[in-house]
Amino acid sequence: MDGWILAVFLLSVLVGSYVQAVTGFAMGMIVIAVMVGAHLVDVPLIAAVASLLSLSNVVIALRGQWHHVHLRLFGGVSL
Repeated sequence: MDGWILAVFLLSVLVGSYVQAVTGFAMGMIVIAVMVGAHLVDVPLIAAVASLLSLSNVVIALRGQWHHVHLRLFGGVSL
């Protein structure tokens, strides 16, 4: 991956993370829109990356708060 593509990706993640922190959504939409809109990566690749970013964001946000998660409902939704 070229250095400037990585820089654009990291900048889009930075902006997306900020918007996610302020509004509660849109990190994945921003990252996908920037990367696909600029024709830097394919849609399936950036969709998978955005999903992993969102998952890591949730895990970090729930750190120390797992006792608030309804595990039976979470397990059913996960399946």
